[in-house]
Amino acid sequence: MSSAQKGPRPQSRTWSGLALGLMALMALAVWFHRIEFDAPSAHRTLIQSDTYRYFHPVAEFIHQEVRAGRLPLWNPYQLAGQPFLALPVTGALYPLNLVIMGLFEANTALGVHAVLHFFLAGVFTWLLAGRLGLGSAGRSAAALAYMISGPMLLGLYMSVHFSTQAWLPALLWALHGLLSEARLKWALTLALFAALSFYGGYPQLFLYMAEFCGVFAVAGFFLLTPREARLRVAGLAGLAAALALGWMMPLLLPQLEFTREASRSLDGLSLSDASAPFLLPSALWDGAARDLGDLFAGFPSGPILGRVALPALFIPLALCGLLARGLRGYWAFFALSGLVTGLLILGPQTPAFAAYYALPLTDLFRGPIRLAFLYVFCGTMLVGIGVEGLTRLIRDKGGSRPWATVVGLLLVVLMAGDAYLRTRLISAHPSSHENARGAPAELTDFLRDRPGRERIYFETLQLYLPGFLLKAGSINGFFLAGDYEPSLHRTYLDYFDWRGKGPWHGNSTVLRTDRPHAAYIDPQLLDLMGVRFYASYQPGSVDPLPELARLFGPGYRRLGNVKVYERESALPRAYTAERVYVAADQDAAIRAIKSPDFAPDQIVVVSGAVGSLPGSLRGEVGALDAPPPNASIQSSPIVSASPQEVIVEAHCDKPCLSVLTDLDYPGWNAEINGEPAPIIRANGMFRGVALTPGKHRIVYRFEPGSFRLGLGLALLATAGAGWAWRAERKTRPG
Repeated sequence: MSSAQKGPRPQSRTWSGLALGLMALMALAVWFHRIEFDAPSAHRTLIQSDTYRYFHPVAEFIHQEVRAGRLPLWNPYQLAGQPFLALPVTGALYPLNLVIMGLFEANTALGVHAVLHFFLAGVFTWLLAGRLGLGSAGRSAAALAYMISGPMLLGLYMSVHFSTQAWLPALLWALHGLLSEARLKWALTLALFAALSFYGGYPQLFLYMAEFCGVFAVAGFFLLTPREARLRVAGLAGLAAALALGWMMPLLLPQLEFTREASRSLDGLSLSDASAPFLLPSALWDGAARDLGDLFAGFPSGPILGRVALPALFIPLALCGLLARGLRGYWAFFALSGLVTGLLILGPQTPAFAAYYALPLTDLFRGPIRLAFLYVFCGTMLVGIGVEGLTRLIRDKGGSRPWATVVGLLLVVLMAGDAYLRTRLISAHPSSHENARGAPAELTDFLRDRPGRERIYFETLQLYLPGFLLKAGSINGFFLAGDYEPSLHRTYLDYFDWRGKGPWHGNSTVLRTDRPHAAYIDPQLLDLMGVRFYASYQPGSVDPLPELARLFGPGYRRLGNVKVYERESALPRAYTAERVYVAADQDAAIRAIKSPDFAPDQIVVVSGAVGSLPGSLRGEVGALDAPPPNASIQSSPIVSASPQEVIVEAHCDKPCLSVLTDLDYPGWNAEINGEPAPIIRANGMFRGVALTPGKHRIVYRFEPGSFRLGLGLALLATAGAGWAWRAERKTRPG
């Protein structure tokens, strides 16, 4: 860095137009060539399977919700419901997701999303490099190398990588403007980009970006900001932080509310758990010491090594950066930052990661390999500075501007070609050749047409089967009790008695088989959830799971390539009960429903706001093993159901409890005949309301207070930004 601001060199419109056009062309070509034309068909890697089993279903669910005129706040199709808004990697409120995925179904939306974020990453890297003082060739080389680097390519399979790390150069561009010019517009721009990167949906990458920008800000404050402007810059930086935090609140508050009681809690990971996965030093060296032979051989291959591959001829080009006077400070910053980040990627093999682990919040995440995007970004900036240094040397020492232009153009073509050759994909993508619905149409139609809206459970020997996905409910709008989710609410862990090591992702089985990382679930617990159907995938003539027939009986129906069993003992999705057992607290309720004396078809275990129970109902509680004679439950029709509103019509001849077997979660409110009513937790996990004799219309709505408070704070931040802008304009000379 330099203490004096180095503005961008005057650029010809031709160069700028060519650079932007090339970036747009590259962004389009990667998607259409690699996904649509090459269309890999093999299912090989975890990265690829995450596309099918998570990110493609997420895109489809957002599409359905926005098309219905709703924000995607709650997903009832996961287990007994999940707060979709608060889940860590959905990008539920990311503005570009709401627009793109709202307009297009998942396959098209993922393509538009990819092309746009490739382009954004390139454009903002190009703008940043120009602010640092690089000429056309250097800034173009850096932009092309980063926009389709290995870490960015992960976005093709995991869209939140795009949504978050594409904004890194934008943050640095705005931050550099603030540090060097001390103007309000840069503070507002910085706050906006920070909020967008947070909404992108990958908290771990956002934390890394915030830390990196913090280091850049500290260095720039002393080396870029004039002494007389430092107080103003500090004030504007504080304003930017406050505005960004305010704009983040509609997502941050619900996420904090969820995380406090989630399988991935705020308690943090041990150093050993946080340190993996990591890379070996040989992998970093192989990724950095790439020559033209590696380029034409298609090196590197594989999703892990490709994540830390730097541009071809990285070492000699990076060293050329020392030739660029006025840029050596930036060169030193990115070189040192890249070195430190590389040491962190090595995990427990150096003391660096242990020191980093001691910083606030860093123990919440695992996987030093996920720092790769910062490592590669530093490398691409060094290459851009090196191209600038080499072309300056040719121009200044050789006295030949045309030769400098030719060499610069050749180096840009080299960076573009090298980056593009490394975009070869080895794994399938649903947008290339499949309509990945995760379940046959016959099964989907069957479940959608049932008025009781019962749940189904998928039993599978594999966590990932493209034709039998645990997110098929989210894609198709039916209620699937088994699910894959990186973070689950603690209620599920307590209910299903998860005792495994590490966070539970929902992997489960109803068969007593030795399944790593899978919880055994007693079907009687699923009975309480209204799980009436069980399915297994049977594409061929051999039944891979004959144990299901022994468990549920020989009766089944074949729907496409799925075998479906029906369990008569499952409770209705909504019902009324005239007898309850009051548990002292949540733990006591969980113990009660697992007691051998519990008769779920006769009595309901309640906890929480039990003071709203009618006196006669409370007075006839009794013990679990002695329910009153003729006690029973009665099914209640669900007259309307959408993700954020469920309407039930219930009737009882005496005081009763109406139960809806959906997750009792903060933000759900109930009305009985238009009047607010407290929700009572039923059977350890579900929603119940107390009713007097007669017919009642019960309306459950998801109206999370944390989200509403967050919206209020975001509006307050917006008003503050508007006030600051008007005040700035009034005091500006002229």
